[in-house]
Amino acid sequence: MDEDFGTIRVKRFQCTRCRPYHEGKDRPSQIIGGVIFGIGAALMEATEYDKRWGNPVTRTLADYHVPVHLDVPPIDVHLLENRIHTFRLSAPRYRRDRDYRRFGRDCQCGV
Repeated sequence: MDEDFGTIRVKRFQCTRCRPYHEGKDRPSQIIGGVIFGIGAALMEATEYDKRWGNPVTRTLADYHVPVHLDVPPIDVHLLENRIHTFRLSAPRYRRDRDYRRFGRDCQCGV
């Protein structure tokens, strides 16, 4: 944190994914994208309301400040395969380790 300007800067980010996964070149990229989206949501977004009507001013993604390359720290991604399945009670009837859409979304929530 810069005390003169009151800005926060992330210097390094490390994330580990421990669950069954299938090899693919895009898995770390999806995780990095989720981390970048989470950093932007935590440090750069603000929900502002119109003082007159009380409606949100920032309604679309075009109203948000998206992090650029200088805003993002070096991100280390480690994929560790875990053969223990931890299914939730509300788990759908497909194999959760083959759901490729969850890679980036899970990391965004963690950030």
